[in-house]
Amino acid sequence: MALVAGLVTFLVAPRHQSSPRGMAAKAAEDLRAWHGVTYTGTTVDGDGVVTRVRMTVTRDGTTYGMLSRDFGALAEIAVSPDRTLLRGNRQWWLGDEPSSADSLADTWILNPPRSVTGLVPGGKLTPAALADAVLGPDGARWRQAGTTTVGGHPARVLTNGTQRILVASSFPHRLLSVGLPVPGSSGHRATPSSGTAGVHSVVAHGPPRGVVRPLAYRGSGDAVPPAGLSSAVSEADDSEVERTAAAVQRLGEQEAKPAKLGERITVQPDVTVQLLTPDCGTPTCSTTVTVDNGGPGTVNGRLMVSEEGQSLLDTHISVPAGASQSYQAASSPNRAPPGGEIYTTIRATLYNPAVMGDDPALVRRLADRGLNLNKSAVAGQPNGKAILQTLDAMTSDIHPDTDQWLRYERVREVTGMVSNLIRQRALQPFHDLVVKTDNLSVTVPDGFREMRENTAQLSLGDIRVLRHAADLGLAGHKVHWGTTYYPDGSDKGYKADLLDLTTRQAFHERTVTGGTGEVGDAFKEVVKEFRGETGGGAPPGFDKVARINIEPNATTSLAGMSRADLLKELRRLNLERSCAPAGEPVVDRVVITNHLPGPDGAPAPATHVFHCADLRPQPPVAEEQSQPTAEERKQLLAEQIWKANNDPAWFKRYYRRNDAHRHDAEAMENGVLLPVLAKDGNGNWISRDSLPAGPSAIRFNLTYLDHNSAPRKNITPLNTSAMNRRVSVDLGSTERAHEKNLTTKTRRALEAAQKAYHKQLGDRPNNSSIPEQFGEDAARYHVIPAKFPDAKPIKLPKTPNGANMFDQLYKLDDGSYLIVEAKAPKSDLLWRRGAGQQYEKMLVQQGTVEYLHTIIAAMAGRGRPPKDHQLARELGQALEDEKLQYVLVKAKENSGSYAGATLEHFKIY
Repeated sequence: MALVAGLVTFLVAPRHQSSPRGMAAKAAEDLRAWHGVTYTGTTVDGDGVVTRVRMTVTRDGTTYGMLSRDFGALAEIAVSPDRTLLRGNRQWWLGDEPSSADSLADTWILNPPRSVTGLVPGGKLTPAALADAVLGPDGARWRQAGTTTVGGHPARVLTNGTQRILVASSFPHRLLSVGLPVPGSSGHRATPSSGTAGVHSVVAHGPPRGVVRPLAYRGSGDAVPPAGLSSAVSEADDSEVERTAAAVQRLGEQEAKPAKLGERITVQPDVTVQLLTPDCGTPTCSTTVTVDNGGPGTVNGRLMVSEEGQSLLDTHISVPAGASQSYQAASSPNRAPPGGEIYTTIRATLYNPAVMGDDPALVRRLADRGLNLNKSAVAGQPNGKAILQTLDAMTSDIHPDTDQWLRYERVREVTGMVSNLIRQRALQPFHDLVVKTDNLSVTVPDGFREMRENTAQLSLGDIRVLRHAADLGLAGHKVHWGTTYYPDGSDKGYKADLLDLTTRQAFHERTVTGGTGEVGDAFKEVVKEFRGETGGGAPPGFDKVARINIEPNATTSLAGMSRADLLKELRRLNLERSCAPAGEPVVDRVVITNHLPGPDGAPAPATHVFHCADLRPQPPVAEEQSQPTAEERKQLLAEQIWKANNDPAWFKRYYRRNDAHRHDAEAMENGVLLPVLAKDGNGNWISRDSLPAGPSAIRFNLTYLDHNSAPRKNITPLNTSAMNRRVSVDLGSTERAHEKNLTTKTRRALEAAQKAYHKQLGDRPNNSSIPEQFGEDAARYHVIPAKFPDAKPIKLPKTPNGANMFDQLYKLDDGSYLIVEAKAPKSDLLWRRGAGQQYEKMLVQQGTVEYLHTIIAAMAGRGRPPKDHQLARELGQALEDEKLQYVLVKAKENSGSYAGATLEHFKIY
């Protein structure tokens, strides 16, 4: 026996490190050695505000990155060991400081509170602190809750009941993603004070004296969970750590004296505006306005005085601290009839651009509608532009002839409602809904009172519904939210959480922040609403949609489940019993939203649509099927079409808004290709193709072949074919350019292209067969001889337009077959309707086993010539025996001389 010298090294994990607890411990140990952590995910603060983060945190807590929230809110954050800087846009500040959003926008703010950043201090997110959080409390019982992939790499899902982490499946089980409470955070159960209408205000520490800050609260009994972090994590390499430190240092030098939040918050001036308008019996009447400044600084602005909408005075004024100044308005004609009397309304408003923004016409409109803007209109807040815009939108139907009492009531209800929203950090979505669109419906005048009452105590779920309403409104849907809906001509009202009047759908929604049992309870509550047991319901002719929003920081494992796994769990919960208690569905659709790991591991919102029948428990199957069936694909296509029409965030993620083109033509969801969209006669999105798409082609082993590797004898026909395709493409592009823009320049370019084409191809019609021939020539004359020298071509029967037939077929010396898809440089793999019982109800793509079966079935079905039938039998047997290769040959782009090609294999086994 001979011994061969050598060394083979195997990396084997000790048994105790392969247990869930051991894998978590190993991930934490590895994490402590990192120089920095890059986070890509979301945080949820104690009020349920979701902040998306992309940032790097180094060992000493130095942090730099970007934050974002819904509705275009963006902020840049930089943290050094001794301070935090944040610069947010206007949308960012609308959530926390709506009255000062314009003055705070795009300004670096020093040490903003956690309620503004949504984050804990950088030291809590360092590698060491994150490792402590990942380990959790001593004695935590870890278990494996499933498997998934992150960035294409297999991962294991581990949980201890309150924390969820993803680690690499292979040793040393590096940490890939975390879902856990943020260290040092806690939830709260806040309740309103005993003050009027539940308003509880406190003076803030920091802003100038006299600035009042509202205390955010939730409705009684609505517990808000601890803040949570749900994020992909990766080790920041040395260069990323250096870039982070350099960015923070640079800002430290540029922003030596950044403003504190209190220094940039606008303050409502302590100003009193008084009108002296004595009874008037003369032909003209005069008005005197006195402005008293009780504040510590000079007040500058424009004094605007009007009578019934007619301007009497519009002048710039400056009133020193503690001073009082009077101004005489223009005289107005006495319109009273002889011997009679009339009452007229004169209004005086001090327009202060530093507080109210840059739109004096907005201020004048609101003053004419009866709002006193010389003092705070809502919630003790300064009358900032965003607040004024919201009030303007909600009082736009008030005009000079509006009854004074109705005017007073509307102003009272609207200012009360806006105050409620500001107190509960919920103004931003409402502002975007009513200011940026005209899509909020209120069917009765009393609806504004109801809206004020309904916004007095908003739960986390209520705010999620408001955000849903804003999403739909911004997408062009007419929505009804916050009030009872009365259909035209009916005195019966309906109180769904949200009505989409455009698609005629009624939503009842619940938000889940806890465990799996809470999902079942939430669903039962929604069903009771639709059954009318708790005062809800849906108007006649509206589809009933039960929507359950699972927060990214929810403790249930459903928060990060794929559609297939989620459906299994919903069936295990036996939700079908609640959905169709008497056999008939109570709701038309069940919509579940959660957050799935994206390609980079970062949690991304996902929407899943089911019907009651889908939730029925199913008998266990012997083995998992790798691909959805044709019927399942049809259901998934229907879900995608529903989301295209009803989920604006989903549509934006996958499609261009202006023309509905897919951002990525190969994008998949739940294993199904996203459909090409088209509009139907009613303006709704539908699939251009009536059938769902089957599996997409999987390519591997990409090989580049330079033109020098082609057989020398074949260079001439390859160059000829390349030039044929070049003149064909050039002629087509110049024809389109000339049709689009008839100019001398485009006409000359077209004439030159026509001359070159006719010189090369004579009178041959210019069509797609020319570039197709180039792709086939690249395979026939270059790639196949170079890579498969033993391949012998098999002549294929001719079919109309080349349909139902492969591009090229070869037989190899070992008796196996080689099928070739040959493509020109800009050609893609095509889709067609499948054939045969298994595939006739789906579209199949070239390069897939489904496509092979379809073409083989078409060949067998023709039967004439007999060679078709014989070839079909042989290819079907070769496929079954795995003696068939399927490849793609694609010619390279060129200027008219052959430049080579690529070869790829298709995965069919």
